[in-house]
Amino acid sequence: MFGFRKNKAQIQLLNALITINIDRIKGYQKLEKLGVDYPNILMVAAGKAQQSQKYIERIKEIIREIGGEPLEEQSIEGSVFRVWMNIKNMLNIDDYKNILMNCEFGENTALKLYDETLPKLKRKLEDAAFEDLLSQRDGIYRSINEIQDLYKPIAEK
Repeated sequence: MFGFRKNKAQIQLLNALITINIDRIKGYQKLEKLGVDYPNILMVAAGKAQQSQKYIERIKEIIREIGGEPLEEQSIEGSVFRVWMNIKNMLNIDDYKNILMNCEFGENTALKLYDETLPKLKRKLEDAAFEDLLSQRDGIYRSINEIQDLYKPIAEK
């Protein structure tokens, strides 16, 4: 630890990353609750939810390292990431392509937040903490590619 003094702006940025990861978890869990019947999508969704849980734990550690208190409960209702799963009446849950498109939208939303947040945190965190956040961002980028790969069977038809 560098002995950072409590920095409200950094903590708010990190808590926003916690929120988007909570939203990823809830969004992917919503697929199962909606009755999506595509095992490959559900398997990817479960993996992304687990990924976000690990990300949250690391972000909480970073916040504590800089003297802050991490977000424990989601305080933002109806956040952008989960909106795509809450419009179930507007999309057909039996439509494989629409489900994938909405998952991709959610992942792009998370990626955008990381891309906006990381430059603001560079040089304000210990190198290892910043590298961990950068690795999380890269994991979300790979998630987008993984979701896009699920489109391939559609293109081959």
